Amino acid sequence: MTPGEFARRRGRIESERGLPNRIVGKDFRRKALRALVKRAGAIRIVPNSREVGYRLPTGGVACAKQRFRVANAAEIELQRINRHASHSHIPVRVYRCDWCGGIHLTSRK
Repeated sequence: MTPGEFARRRGRIESERGLPNRIVGKDFRRKALRALVKRAGAIRIVPNSREVGYRLPTGGVACAKQRFRVANAAEIELQRINRHASHSHIPVRVYRCDWCGGIHLTSRK
């Protein structure tokens, strides 16, 4: 399984957050993610007690954050968020990830 496919499947599991527990089941997300990690043969990357992603047997990494392929797409998303954000903890810049080599957003200055 490629890091992109892993991230897409993980995203589908995470998108179930909005559904009520009576539809999805209390432990659905946790069990589904555990099954995905096992099926992919992935290993959690947890530096400093914070999960940052999953290392796959192929050597690729699937980050826990949303990944952008190009900086322009991340900049557009950053502008969209800043236009519509109503809370103080919002992304302020883009950066290249040391783990996966992709582009992410961060609220750190």
